[in-house]
Amino acid sequence: MKKSSALTSSIFMLSASWIAKALGLLSTIILARLLTPEDFGLVAITMLVVHFLDVFANTGAQQFLLSKEHIDDDDLNTAWSLNMIFRIFITLALLILANPIANFFEADLAYAFRVSALILIILGMKNPALNIAKREFNYKGIFKLSLLAKFISFTVTITVAYYTRSYWALIIGTISHYTIHTIGGYFIYPFTPKFCLKRINEQWDFSKWILLRSFVGYIRSKGDAFIISKFFSTSDVGIFTIAKEFAMLVYEQIATPVAEIIMTSVQKANNNNTDISHTIEKYLLILLSLILPIVCIISLYAEHIVVIILGEKWLPAAPILEVLTLLGISTSLTMVFNSTLTALKRTKLTFKIDIITTSIILGSLLLIKGVELSDFALVRALLDLVVLISYFMFVKIVIGLSLRSCIKNLLPTMISVGIMAIILNYIDSIMVIDNFIVLALISIICLLIYAVTLLISLNVFPYPGQTLLDLKITINNYVKKVFSFK
Repeated sequence: MKKSSALTSSIFMLSASWIAKALGLLSTIILARLLTPEDFGLVAITMLVVHFLDVFANTGAQQFLLSKEHIDDDDLNTAWSLNMIFRIFITLALLILANPIANFFEADLAYAFRVSALILIILGMKNPALNIAKREFNYKGIFKLSLLAKFISFTVTITVAYYTRSYWALIIGTISHYTIHTIGGYFIYPFTPKFCLKRINEQWDFSKWILLRSFVGYIRSKGDAFIISKFFSTSDVGIFTIAKEFAMLVYEQIATPVAEIIMTSVQKANNNNTDISHTIEKYLLILLSLILPIVCIISLYAEHIVVIILGEKWLPAAPILEVLTLLGISTSLTMVFNSTLTALKRTKLTFKIDIITTSIILGSLLLIKGVELSDFALVRALLDLVVLISYFMFVKIVIGLSLRSCIKNLLPTMISVGIMAIILNYIDSIMVIDNFIVLALISIICLLIYAVTLLISLNVFPYPGQTLLDLKITINNYVKKVFSFK
């Protein structure tokens, strides 16, 4: 694997993800003014059920294809066929059980469930050959398609919301997004899938653990939403959903886009008998260097962000957002370790980790379901550390990852974030932050201060390891190119 290919792929994926999320955030901001927390709560419950059922239909085709050294048409066709079989049965189940599910949540959502069932089939029709492009680090077409799908769904959602002032805008927008993405995939990488089960034994041996792990992983990540949907008001569901969406930005927009690249990098490193632990240390350092300063701003300025961006009616989401930023960090780090074990075909191990940690999390949350929403959010964030620690321990055993080395690598970043936090607190104490322009300018200035401080710290840090040296050289070379006038 060429480093330039991996770097270019990372840039494409991060760029697409950030632009798409920028549109998503703009959509959320506009919708927060047009709709109510209860509307968001109803959509959250609908998507919670749909995505829960989608987990049962997820056969792990993508992970299977990305983990294989060589793939052919039989692999692609089997992956597509197995996926569609599962999705047809799951969709029929949702259509039949829509009323009982709506009654369980005590919400008038049966029709919404039936319409949203289209998502399950649309996702199943995605082009499996896109995984070939991903294996070859050819993300340019995927980059363009992601932006197109997001822009169209953004336009559809806002238009419908403006004229209807109904939660249906979010459902229709979601369906349009997945439809464009699925159709466009066949233009990027022409391939006509055919019904085939020739490789079903090989794939199912791998995928059964992905399916079980996905189920447990989804319950772990969305179990809090299930409990809130059942034991809190619909408005509380909306407030928690919006706060979590902002808190998880660092995971969704920085960690998730590079998960596939981490899997491919680990798989290739394993095939080439190179040091996997060094690869993981590098990704951990890069992720945390990007994530921590953003989390710092979101956590310290949570109230300003909520009031200025969403409006006064969303103020109860501020304390939830503040504590859930911890969840964004731990989930991002867990993703790195999860992707590592998956690439090494330790899916059975990851399933065991997930089922134990999920049982601990859900059991604990059910015991405290009667507390205030902010206290519930804090316990949820702290419990996710159990997952992170568990994954780290097993990755340490499997590849010899060193905690001491990881902490040492992170010191320059922590020093830089600490300085930025002091500056943020000082600014907040001497001036009024009451509009978006001021909030944006403060954030940009502090991020620039962080970047400069990190650059200085990397260059003066004594006895750096190989990972820090690599980052130092990369950043210094980039800075020289930026400020070169030749």
